[in-house]
Amino acid sequence: MWWMLLTTVVQAESENRDDPTIPILYSGLDEQASLLRVSKASKRPIDTLLPRTIVDISQNASITVLEIDGDSSKNLDINICPGNAVSNIHIRKLTQKADNYLNYYELDKASHTLKQAEDVMVCLKELFNADDIRQMYYLRGILEQNIGNNEASVRAFSSAIRIKPDMQWNDIYSPDARPNFEQAKKSFGQLNAIPLEINPTNARSDLWINGSPLLSAESPVIFEGRNIIQIVGLDTQTYELDISADATSILLLAPSTVPADAHQWVQTPEGQEVLSTLLPTLLPTGSPLYVQDRGRVWETSIGASDWTELSVPKSAERQLNAKQTAIRGLFWGSLATSATYFGLAMGHYAEGYGAYSKTQQPKSWDNYTINSDVLEEQRGYYRSDLIRMGLGLSVAGLSYRWAY
Repeated sequence: MWWMLLTTVVQAESENRDDPTIPILYSGLDEQASLLRVSKASKRPIDTLLPRTIVDISQNASITVLEIDGDSSKNLDINICPGNAVSNIHIRKLTQKADNYLNYYELDKASHTLKQAEDVMVCLKELFNADDIRQMYYLRGILEQNIGNNEASVRAFSSAIRIKPDMQWNDIYSPDARPNFEQAKKSFGQLNAIPLEINPTNARSDLWINGSPLLSAESPVIFEGRNIIQIVGLDTQTYELDISADATSILLLAPSTVPADAHQWVQTPEGQEVLSTLLPTLLPTGSPLYVQDRGRVWETSIGASDWTELSVPKSAERQLNAKQTAIRGLFWGSLATSATYFGLAMGHYAEGYGAYSKTQQPKSWDNYTINSDVLEEQRGYYRSDLIRMGLGLSVAGLSYRWAY
């Protein structure tokens, strides 16, 4: 079971004991009902519960990658963005700058500039340009050969080739590094293709590895060595990691790709297993968690595999029904009140408008004074009615949100 391996390698932060709030996963549409049901079912005070959606806790969460070797496993180190987001143009300019330094044999400057490009590559917030990244690794391969580091040279060329397997040697560069390039190209066909399991499975449609989409491959694999992984979406995430040749399988967890209705997975054993695998990457291990979905409540502990459905007392539903009935009554009452004041406002407006018309062609000064007083009086009534109507609509809007 993946969750058993996960809990041995994913070390979440200790629960903050100063914050007593326990998360409730729910749809985001029935907050008050979710709080009441969980409070009654768990016998916990409402003020110790914190309703959150799965998107609230998983948005922009980093991937977690487990490398499995037989019965053992380890959590792989992942290069993540150390600073601000960059674009492909930024990478391209640094690569071109490093190329110029290399042409003039300014190796230190070339190495420093390439290091800058390599460091910020994981800050790409867009699908990477394969030509730019391939050139970055290609230049690194040439540079490492120039300073006598052939092993690093082959490794860099290998990274370039896995982005473009049909890549050919560029004759504008010195042929000294070509043997390393050819060795990397020959070795590419012999790399281990390691089975890749992805959780949640819907992440496959968002996952790109070394510039190629994974799509819906039935048996996805990932090659040993250095790999660039991107979760492509509105806010693309880029990561770099190394996979050893000894790995027998890889588990990639991408919690940021879970759909908004993932809390509903708790309804099935298969869905519970997926949640048990993903949640330790998002919440402190050992902390309690509740899930409320369509009137039912489940309890688990982060890092554990067991889920317990709690009984929601009938009193909770009676209280909810009574509360809902009262709030719905408030809604319709406020709506009726608003409609009444709207009718009164229109009546005062009409009477005031009639008085105003008479002031335009008065029969006498007394007649003008009387109609002016009527106009001011009806204007006050009209404004007062509009304020009351607005308050009624505000209450109706709030009560509608609570009731429906």
